[in-house]
Amino acid sequence: MAIKEAKQSGSSVLVKCGNSTQQFSGTLIGYTSNAVFIQNGRNLHVFVERNGSVVTSGKNIPLSGNEDIRMYGNQVGIKKGSTIHLYDENGKPAGTRPA
Repeated sequence: MAIKEAKQSGSSVLVKCGNSTQQFSGTLIGYTSNAVFIQNGRNLHVFVERNGSVVTSGKNIPLSGNEDIRMYGNQVGIKKGSTIHLYDENGKPAGTRPA
């Protein structure tokens, strides 16, 4: 199975995987067919598809303030100063790039 859709609905994010829809608290940053990136407070949570369900990856990325967060292909990038820190679909660091 794969993540078919993720959309913001008020203060929640609705994620469609297979024939079911799950709801998570926070602000949708972006999604791929394998992962959903949701900001909730000062953390960026990474959710992944496993066995037809969307579950936490176990990786939460702490945020310090008003970072600019956006998707770069199938990775999420967090701008800190003049550097963008990239994280893969499992929430693991995937390098940096200039802003």
